[in-house]
Amino acid sequence: MSTITVTTYEAKVQLSKLLAACERGEDVTITRGATPVARLVPILQPPPREFGFLPLDLSTASQAESVAPLDEVVLPDWLRESLS
Repeated sequence: MSTITVTTYEAKVQLSKLLAACERGEDVTITRGATPVARLVPILQPPPREFGFLPLDLSTASQAESVAPLDEVVLPDWLRESLS
């Protein structure tokens, strides 16, 4: 990765070219006189996310409970919330 150094005036005049350089992976240092005051750096894109489920290690009892029908005591509470 290379670094480009420009003055503030050059940065104003050539901003589009400097942004293109960042897109190619280059760093840009902007100076005021000989003093560096800012840097333009490329933004690294995160890798694409894979959709799916995390592997779960559930016990047989937990698996059975997660798919069991709701009992008569709990079911009215669920129905009442869905009608609100």
